[in-house]
Amino acid sequence: MKKLTIAIVTGLMSASSWSACNYNLDATSSQISNLGAVPFTNNFGQKVSANVTSDKKMYLASSAEGLNGYLTNSGTGDKTLPSSGILAFEVAIPNFILSKPSNGEVEADIILFSKDSVNQGVLSGMIYLHSGYNNISGYSENARVSGFLGGGSYTMNNGQMTINNPSVSLPFTGAALPLNSNYRVGIYLNQNSKQLGLIVNGVNKGYVFNYEKSLLNLGVILGLTTARLTPSDNVLNQEVKLSLVTDKNHFQFTYPTGTKDICGNTI
Repeated sequence: MKKLTIAIVTGLMSASSWSACNYNLDATSSQISNLGAVPFTNNFGQKVSANVTSDKKMYLASSAEGLNGYLTNSGTGDKTLPSSGILAFEVAIPNFILSKPSNGEVEADIILFSKDSVNQGVLSGMIYLHSGYNNISGYSENARVSGFLGGGSYTMNNGQMTINNPSVSLPFTGAALPLNSNYRVGIYLNQNSKQLGLIVNGVNKGYVFNYEKSLLNLGVILGLTTARLTPSDNVLNQEVKLSLVTDKNHFQFTYPTGTKDICGNTI
């Protein structure tokens, strides 16, 4: 009986490990520097963090294979997707700055990139959490989630990609600082209707973007950008944490019936 129990437990542990959906943020410093950025100060699996400084900086984290596809293969993601069904992932932001900067801006970024199923089109863009501005004319001063997405057919010229369809700006969703510790953004891709849906802090915004063909793959980059901050700014040294959540067992939001994580596990 003891041997049987051990065998059952071992089998369950093995099955659990096998079904886990991971996307390790293991891109190298060299890859990241090719995008004019630096690695996050702390990086553990799918969680990253850095403290805000007065320097103008862009921190990035992605998978090594994904970033290679982004840099050298016209935006090809590294996570293969099924051609039908609905797929989801989330980004948790348990730590963000506590208030709007005295000057300048702080922004947490979710960057998406993908080739379509016939490799003749792309989806790319950014969904961001912005701190709001102070003392910068012409810009909204409110903290918010927004972004822009583009996709469809493209042309190549001397290795540079130009997407032929215009990008779509996402509507602003206000965010009150400080954020609650459970703040998240959920993204779901409907491969049947060719649409991208968005959930912000538990509020389902529905489908906010249409793409042309089912997506063949997906790559994700997490980012943190700081700019125009002064050496005495009130947000300096505050820690920003981001976590890429790809395993359905750790999702927080409710998605359409039958949705799977990006590894194909039904929620």
